[in-house]
Amino acid sequence: MSELLKTIEPWTDLWAANLWQASWQGAVVLAIAWAITHWCEFLSPRVVCWIWRLACVKLLVAFVWIEPVALPLLPANPMSTIVPATASTSAPVPGATGARSPVKFDTGPVVRTGQATGRIALWNLLLPLWLAGVFYRITITARQWRSVRRLCQLAEPVVIALRQRMCREEADRLGLRRLPQLRCSPQAGGPLLAGIWRPAIILPDFSQETLDESELRLILAHELAHFKRRDLLCNWLPTVVGW
Repeated sequence: MSELLKTIEPWTDLWAANLWQASWQGAVVLAIAWAITHWCEFLSPRVVCWIWRLACVKLLVAFVWIEPVALPLLPANPMSTIVPATASTSAPVPGATGARSPVKFDTGPVVRTGQATGRIALWNLLLPLWLAGVFYRITITARQWRSVRRLCQLAEPVVIALRQRMCREEADRLGLRRLPQLRCSPQAGGPLLAGIWRPAIILPDFSQETLDESELRLILAHELAHFKRRDLLCNWLPTVVGW
């Protein structure tokens, strides 16, 4: 355990600074995003969605951004700044009785190790807690992803020609050349769009008896709009921020 603490100790200050910066700046940005979306009711849903996405991007950038280290510039001619050894102490003058003043060396600033050690110990305690929270969120996300993947695997393709034609017509109306698969599953609680690499619109089994043509067209248009905007891919942004 001590070897692990020694390994992560150089990164604790950088991690703490980035986490604190991302926290307070992210809180301000989220508050501004909430105020804009709450009071500016004339904004379209697309604009509101991008406002929240940009706020999430700000959280990530503030956390992973590493500031450059400021280094002092060297003089153009370093040899000109070297003081000869004979110039540092003057030779004794014959007949002079004054004592030579001792040479003083600058030892640099005094480092207070007590405060720095306490701060490092605090961050060494908080870092495992933060990593445990990240691991928990990743575990929940992986479980949900496996559940959706299993739902897609068990879903059966829709073979009704009328529904396939309606899906094609709504895709043409939205200007889509690529059409997601149309599937049906008894495990689906409602219509949804799933899959990034192999997207599919999954309809529940009860939709065949309970939905008429106009309602089905509305559902297909809604899911195809998500597909056109690549919302499934963009939704990973708030998911990663939640980690």
